Amino acid sequence: MDTVSLTPLLLTYWDSQEELYSCQVNDLTPDIVLPFFIQNLHWRVVNINGEQVARKTIPSLKIMVYSENVTLPHDVAEAPPFGDQIGHHEVTHGRPGGLDIGEAL
Repeated sequence: MDTVSLTPLLLTYWDSQEELYSCQVNDLTPDIVLPFFIQNLHWRVVNINGEQVARKTIPSLKIMVYSENVTLPHDVAEAPPFGDQIGHHEVTHGRPGGLDIGEAL
């Protein structure tokens, strides 16, 4: 399973205070971030030649969004401890390649 951190993107929107489709990232809580993702998160698949491939043609593709709390350590040489992962199926439910509510990876 591969992962892509969306936190840097969220921090960019938080810093700019840009509003997209009536959603603005004022903080990084799920109450703010999840509606933003539901409106604005999109994914595409490209082949080795850079050509877009229809997501529905890849039944094994499963995109999910999860969050986890991270505690910054006092010593920058230490790895930060991560909390439990919480899945947010509402972001991807019903979309091609998205993990649906009640569906497991």
